[in-house]
Amino acid sequence: MVESITVVVAGGDDMSPAITLGEPLELEAVEPDQIRQGDVIVFRRYVLIAHRVLWSARIHGRTYFITRGDQCPYIDSPVDSRILVGRAKRKWRWVQTSLRSRILFSVAILWYIVGTKLIRGRAFRVLNANVRRVASMCLPKPPADR
Repeated sequence: MVESITVVVAGGDDMSPAITLGEPLELEAVEPDQIRQGDVIVFRRYVLIAHRVLWSARIHGRTYFITRGDQCPYIDSPVDSRILVGRAKRKWRWVQTSLRSRILFSVAILWYIVGTKLIRGRAFRVLNANVRRVASMCLPKPPADR
């Protein structure tokens, strides 16, 4: 059984527009012999890198991949299968919210803004003082001047 994991790929824009910087990818753990030409693999070289496989070679019992980013003019140095994280299965999409949810959220924010503008009396001053007191407890103290 193949496991799927989601990971945010760090690196540059080598694979854009197919994969943009920091875009979450759903990866699947596969054996090195299941990876084919054209697959996008993620491997770890100090950071996570997603590049497309141009070809693979099996040398002395180990599988090496020759990869290149879609916008890179040159190929990468061979990728050993030991640093392989997984094969990109698909891009992970952010959850789409309904129009009704977005409208209700906007109304709630607008209600809060209008409410704070209308309450300019004692209730607003007490609320503001409490917020400042709590914020001052959470923030670090500035260094004392000598």
